[in-house]
Amino acid sequence: MGGDGNQEALATLQEAIKEDPPALQAPTAAPRAAAQASASSTGEQKRRLIGDVMRHRTTVTSVLVTAAVLLAVLGATPAASAATPCPTEIPQQRDAVFAWHRLSQVNTTVTDQRLRDLQCGGFKTVYADISEYVEVAAQRPSRTQQALLLQLKGELKGFVSRATTKFGLGVHAVAGEPTWTDQAHRYLGPMTVDLVAAYNNDAPDNEKLQGVQLDIEPYVERSWSRNVTASLQAYLTTIRDIVERYRKVREQPNNKDLQLGVAIPFWYEGAPDAPPVLFGSEKKYAAFHLIDMLRAYPQAYLLVMDYRNHATGDDGSIALVSQEFEYARTSGAACGIVIGQEFGLADPYAFKTSFGTVGRAAFQQAASELVTAYGGRPQFRGLSVNDLDSYEATPDYVTE
Repeated sequence: MGGDGNQEALATLQEAIKEDPPALQAPTAAPRAAAQASASSTGEQKRRLIGDVMRHRTTVTSVLVTAAVLLAVLGATPAASAATPCPTEIPQQRDAVFAWHRLSQVNTTVTDQRLRDLQCGGFKTVYADISEYVEVAAQRPSRTQQALLLQLKGELKGFVSRATTKFGLGVHAVAGEPTWTDQAHRYLGPMTVDLVAAYNNDAPDNEKLQGVQLDIEPYVERSWSRNVTASLQAYLTTIRDIVERYRKVREQPNNKDLQLGVAIPFWYEGAPDAPPVLFGSEKKYAAFHLIDMLRAYPQAYLLVMDYRNHATGDDGSIALVSQEFEYARTSGAACGIVIGQEFGLADPYAFKTSFGTVGRAAFQQAASELVTAYGGRPQFRGLSVNDLDSYEATPDYVTE
């Protein structure tokens, strides 16, 4: 966000706070990392065993942004760093990376040097967390709320502009929480699509978001183990509403090329914990229902969290994502599939789900094998890495 924009937003926020002081809100649910740490049911343990690794994100499940924090951020400037030249040969197939940094802090924490390193590492897209933006947008309208939205929108524009103009990186907005499948919160998914569309309608080309991705993981909720069929049906209903809203916003000139992503675990296509479910008039696995919803949209994709740190074998990433690719092929789907790979270490089965335990060289080998297996498929849309911080912390080789 430029200096003039910061000053304007700062003045607006200061004035709004005088008349409409913000109230602190307690979180309505634990962040996803905390939910992972506290899970204890047999079903949850089983899901982790088969590769359900919840993502880490530095976000909140209700708005915890205080005026003091925002005022400090508004006065901050992105950390300066000298860009180093890229090597002559840039690695391929490291297509996208998640950056789980709060929007109010992303321009300080994800510096130019980090973006340059991504560019030189062969990455093409950053999945940026906009949860904070969505949470503020869902608040009761007030002068303070509008000022916060203005500030966060400025931060988003600043980040997209830096990533796109300086480093040629596309940016997709990511948001979603397990509770978004609840009837009372189901509006938040379509609202997120609307927020991204409205942002693009007001942004120059170098500040436009290329996509919006929904990361809704209902299996961390207790209701999942009580009635998995009802949970899956609620989830599919939520995604159906999101896809319908996406169809409408693509009619807008500034959003005709907008991409839509839906993140799912690989086991939505056959694990005992996610059986076939009746949705509409057909009973099939959730992954296949999702492909049906997206099949008409070439700019839409499933991001399959295919979390294994090896590609081959019955329990390797090639095998675990095979059913999604096969169903997409046989159904003639125009949508794509992104293969998600993990570098975080929080999951108790990280020894087999995360490249953080084996190193970047092993990832490069697995990536090459995945591309050999699926690169020729029309639905293949590349690989993604979860997440930026964990990836940067991982050496080429990990020794005991």
